[in-house]
Amino acid sequence: LIMPAVWLLALARFLGQTGRFLIQVHFVAFFAVAGYDPLLAASAIGVMGLVNLVGRPVMGALSDALGREIVLTLGYGLHIAALMVFMLFGDGHSLWPVMIFVGLSGFCDGIGGLVTSAKVADLFPARSLGTVMGIMEGCVNLAYMSGPLVGGVLFDRQGDYQAAFITAMVLMAVAAVFFWGVPLPSRPIRK
Repeated sequence: LIMPAVWLLALARFLGQTGRFLIQVHFVAFFAVAGYDPLLAASAIGVMGLVNLVGRPVMGALSDALGREIVLTLGYGLHIAALMVFMLFGDGHSLWPVMIFVGLSGFCDGIGGLVTSAKVADLFPARSLGTVMGIMEGCVNLAYMSGPLVGGVLFDRQGDYQAAFITAMVLMAVAAVFFWGVPLPSRPIRK
């Protein structure tokens, strides 16, 4: 499996998930640093999960209708927009930046796994799916490890989450570029 398609997808998966996990485990802390009540932060995380119950099926259907690349780009774009709104307007008092953050992030949370898995199934025959999906999940596990670590280091060095947010946005944008680099052929790739 030295095919460029596998490794471009793996890199896209790693970068996108690293960007998400870079801030995801720090949600309560970055809400608190912005001046919000930690109970509000914990509640916001719960509501994000509820919003995601609607977002995943909708994004999955859009992925089937519009294409994997468009929907992944849309999903990461919504994450980036959510981070920008919170970074620019999250003043510790106004609830609307929290609501926008929760709505946008919650709606598209998990888009990388959803769309990457679908694209892998579009590209590779059944006899290769297990191996390719194993590589993708290995990339997610690396992102689980490295994202929060990078976010924590950036916070420790800067004293706020601005550098972490910017890094997360850049990683998700670059992930979308790599994802577009793997076009769907007219027939599945043969191993």
